Amino acid sequence: MARSIRKILVPTDFSDNSTNAARFALELARSLSSTVILYHACKVPVLTTGEMMIAAPNIDMERESLDQLKQISEQLRTESGYSKIECRSSSGFAVDEIMELVEQEDIDLVVMGTRGAGKLQSILIGSNTADVINHCHCPVLAIPEHARFVRPSKLVFATNYAENDFQTLYKIVFLFRPVIPVL
Repeated sequence: MARSIRKILVPTDFSDNSTNAARFALELARSLSSTVILYHACKVPVLTTGEMMIAAPNIDMERESLDQLKQISEQLRTESGYSKIECRSSSGFAVDEIMELVEQEDIDLVVMGTRGAGKLQSILIGSNTADVINHCHCPVLAIPEHARFVRPSKLVFATNYAENDFQTLYKIVFLFRPVIPVL
């Protein structure tokens, strides 16, 4: 049985693009009475010698990241008046860390900003966003750079006619029922 959207994860790289996605997520969260979790994955510094490589977690980077997340959180609270915002930070590769957090926190929706990278799909939505879409087990909203939240009146469902599309469509309708009136 599908459930409503209780937790929305917003990964950020502190760019204007990802802050815009956070604003979008916050307005969606307000409509759904959900909690927004702002998240940043710090790149893991790699120490190398002539014979081996060692990943060295940096506590200072995580602390600085969390401080930046808290600043963005306060800015968003002030702008929107909505206060159900939490902050998380960890060291690691962004996509891997996002997937782990989705599982750990039982995330219902991921909202990410989009911007170009390299291949056609990556040009349209960005490589990290494309990787999260391809590997995430919960819905992912890719928010274009200049998009503003407008309460939707319609949802579009793209399909490749996979076996579970009917279940996916049912889940989407159930998740967004509080936002979109059913005709």
